Amino acid sequence: MKRHFQKGMEHRKLAAMAVMSAVGLSACGGDGEGFDIEEVAPIVNSAAPAALKVSASASIWKRSSDVFASLSQLLLPTPAVAQTVTTPAQSIQAMFTGTFGKISGGDGTGYINSLLEDMDSRMTEVETRFAEGAPDCLSNTAQDHEFDLGVHADAKVTLPIQCIDEFAQGEGEQSRPGSGMVFGQSDTAAGVVLLLKHRTSTASGGSDSMDAGFGYAASISGKGTTDEAVQMVFGQFNSSGSFNADPYDAPTIARVYAKPSTNTYELALAGYNPSTGKPMSGGDSNVGCGLHLKSDGTYIYAKGYKQASGSQCLGSGSSAGSDFVGSFEICLNAADMSDATAGSCNTLRDATSNLGTLTAFDYTAVSDSGDSATIFSGLNIGSEAIAAKATATSGSSEAQ
Repeated sequence: MKRHFQKGMEHRKLAAMAVMSAVGLSACGGDGEGFDIEEVAPIVNSAAPAALKVSASASIWKRSSDVFASLSQLLLPTPAVAQTVTTPAQSIQAMFTGTFGKISGGDGTGYINSLLEDMDSRMTEVETRFAEGAPDCLSNTAQDHEFDLGVHADAKVTLPIQCIDEFAQGEGEQSRPGSGMVFGQSDTAAGVVLLLKHRTSTASGGSDSMDAGFGYAASISGKGTTDEAVQMVFGQFNSSGSFNADPYDAPTIARVYAKPSTNTYELALAGYNPSTGKPMSGGDSNVGCGLHLKSDGTYIYAKGYKQASGSQCLGSGSSAGSDFVGSFEICLNAADMSDATAGSCNTLRDATSNLGTLTAFDYTAVSDSGDSATIFSGLNIGSEAIAAKATATSGSSEAQ
């Protein structure tokens, strides 16, 4: 609870003010005709293995009952998490079913789900802003654009874009140059990138010596079909190499792929300290430093390493001292997280990853890799490349 809660509170103070007029990805049917992007969190959770699903009564999900009806499978209640956590399986389950503070305020169930719900809630503001009609930019033909979220090969996402919404900067506002969002949809895909920079380096038009902040990127492919799938990246970054700056932006990367029709779920997570993925309540989790998990709905295959209560993650080859518990590789039954029989996960283990090569996630802490530490920091929402494919919404958002 300690470091994660402190980090969350700092982000809440910034982001609750900074993104009230900013936006993320959500169901925007309402009165904004022609602007109806699905929520990501329900799609992702419907693909999760049964033991890791978020209950339909948890968090803010009650308001999305209409979305659940269209999913290929219903969400099932999650078993209670044991308060005494000793195994990697228990740590993983706590990461999915514990209570977490959302970046923009409030609490959610599950680390990844809380990130997704936070991202989803931001697009709700678009519906409010354009309640009497979709913005003119949505009449643009959607064009695919690859967002390079860092120099790491696996930190890229391609999505259709139509609109740019750059966040205004001024006295009392919390966003920094390069902050904003880009979104769009075609007949078959939809997506959004939201970036909130707390600091921007002088090289990128800011006044600081580093970039720091966080961002979301998500794309939905096969929109409205049985092949619907989600690719999502969350990145919290600090390019200074020293992670005690204010605001505290310890590097974190989360990658998710989910396809409900095939029960395919894949997660890669890496963090600078073990509080990444650590619940405020509902068990404990010490696998937030590095985790790669795959599920086909029947089995869960996961590998990573466990960390004790130290303040920094260490790679498997490091001199870890007393804080390093050890690496693990496990095969579980997706229904209840019990140990599966030998060989059950071989096919799942050897299958090609939907998230790339994942070299940054194989027992490797973010702090060990400069390319991972700078995820999102090189992204500029107002770049010429984006401007060539999208146009601004009517009036930029103010981060107040």
